[in-house]
Amino acid sequence: MLRRKTYAAVAAAALITALSGAPAQGAVTTYTVVGGETRLTMADDLTAALAAREVAVSPLAPASGTAPVVLPVTAGRVRDDGLAGLAHRGGVRLASAEYGTAIRKLTVVASGERVYLAASVDRRPAEDAQERYDAARTRYARVRARAGAGPRLRAARRELRRARRGLGPKPARVRLGRLDRVQTSVEAPFVAGTADVVLTERATAVLNRELAVDALRPGMRFGALETRFELS
Repeated sequence: MLRRKTYAAVAAAALITALSGAPAQGAVTTYTVVGGETRLTMADDLTAALAAREVAVSPLAPASGTAPVVLPVTAGRVRDDGLAGLAHRGGVRLASAEYGTAIRKLTVVASGERVYLAASVDRRPAEDAQERYDAARTRYARVRARAGAGPRLRAARRELRRARRGLGPKPARVRLGRLDRVQTSVEAPFVAGTADVVLTERATAVLNRELAVDALRPGMRFGALETRFELS
């Protein structure tokens, strides 16, 4: 138990160091996150803006709940000189009757003196994706009938595969939001932390496009994080 408390104390100091930008002294030690959970509570202003446009929030398994969404912590590393990363499974789905997107692979990452919540956001296929696929399929069938096996057929097959992939959602890796008002504490054997997630310009543009809304703005609070994890 003493060793776990020591890990927790070091991790709490490391999280504060990551935010303050203060350099660590001496050799750097890395600790592995072995489990925990993060609770994401969507901001009232954001949920109200989405609800006004009939966009609902739901969890993506194995996450559960909606207020808050509970995300399992699956991996992560904490160093003496700052937080290296904290990964989660599951995610959040935002959807109306016509449009929607999935926010997956939420990961807390440190970049210089700032800490962000990164995520993979599903993007709709291009408007001409079906047209491209139909053309590629026709071309493949024609080449196969005329040329049989050979370089031309292999090239047509590769084109058809690319066009088929284009029919599905295209995940975009974005910095969903920067973390503000971060606080950390030790609840041995766990490290606990809270933070606000503030939407970045890039994330705002992607979400507005995928949901076909203009309700989100850069600097708007996406939600609040409350995390607890254990180290080994």
